[in-house]
Amino acid sequence: MNDSAKKLGPESFCVVSYVELCADPEPVLVKLCEFLGEDFSPAMLAHQETDSTKQWAETPIHAKTARPITT
Repeated sequence: MNDSAKKLGPESFCVVSYVELCADPEPVLVKLCEFLGEDFSPAMLAHQETDSTKQWAETPIHAKTARPITT
């Protein structure tokens, strides 16, 4: 943890490892939701299945948004 993070204190930020998010997303999202004071929803694990994501994925530059996250 860097000096700025130490000065802010653990209640001011939540560290999210992208590798951990990709490898095992549910516990990472549960932790993040708890930090934000939001309810976890299993739908968060299936973002690629939403209509809005499917619409974005129709353009070549956004095609990967229709897939689960990866490293």
